[in-house]
Parts: sequence; structure tokens; C-alpha cells
Amino acid sequence: MPPSIEAADIALATIFTGVLYVSVHTGDPGRVGGSEVTGGGYQRQAATFSRPRQGAVGNNATLYFENMPEFRPTHFGVWTGAGAFRWSGVLRPPRGVAALTPIHQGNTLVIGVGEVQIVME
Repeated sequence: MPPSIEAADIALATIFTGVLYVSVHTGDPGRVGGSEVTGGGYQRQAATFSRPRQGAVGNNATLYFENMPEFRPTHFGVWTGAGAFRWSGVLRPPRGVAALTPIHQGNTLVIGVGEVQIVME
């Protein structure tokens, strides 16, 4: 049974507080953050998240992953500054699997506001 909306909002407010770091993955990161992109100028991007509403949060600002290696983005991950993996999810179109859009060597992957969406179900 899923948590109540109030319980989900409380849990998300605890998990998604302060500055966190968003990663990009070429497959499902699982519970440990696997399949993270490497190479090029890739590095995790600092992000803050919206206040929980109806059991969901999203990134507050556009994220720019510059000088990327060639790959197909499928998932995102969220990490603490100390490197602890917190959450993952599927990138939604236009960035993710459904779009099947490869990122070419040296390009910038742009993830818009709210595209890193976490929903507690």
C-alpha cells in the first residue's frame, strides 16, 4: 500500500533538502547508481528541488551537462555532496528513452526545470 500524500510529502521533504547532485545514466542505476555516464567533460550537476506537493518533487533550475561523451541518456540519479546515492528515475521525453535521442561527443545535455521528477508512489 502506498503512503498517504501527507506522508509522501514529509518523506520527500526530508530526502530532497539542500543542495544535491544530479547524475545521468545509460541504463537503470538500480539501488547503487550504476551505469553512470563517464568521459568527456561529464560531471554531476548541483541541484535543489521544489517543495513536495502531492507526493512529488522536481529540480528547480535548468541543468547543463557540458562537453558530454557520445551516449543515449535513459535515467537520472540524485546524490548527496558526500556521494551517497539517494534516488533514480527515468528521464522523460524529450531527453529519455522514448525520444531515443543520442548525445553526440562534445554536445551539451540540457535538462529543464522539473524534468528530474521524483514521485513517491
